[in-house]
Amino acid sequence: RWEIVHHKNGIRDDNKIENLQLVTDDRHKQITLLETRIKRLEGKVEEQGKLIKLLQWQNKELQKVKEV
Repeated sequence: RWEIVHHKNGIRDDNKIENLQLVTDDRHKQITLLETRIKRLEGKVEEQGKLIKLLQWQNKELQKVKEV
């Protein structure tokens, strides 16, 4: 089993001890996969937030039209 130094913040040249984690190759692959999934889901959450704001704005505009 190989051990790999994982950079917790993803910055490979940030070698501060609090940023480093010694893990096996298999564990490193798991961590990387999970981090990738998290980033993708965070992007989706951001997109949904923008969509919600757009829908709220559209709803306000429709309410204005109904009041006229």
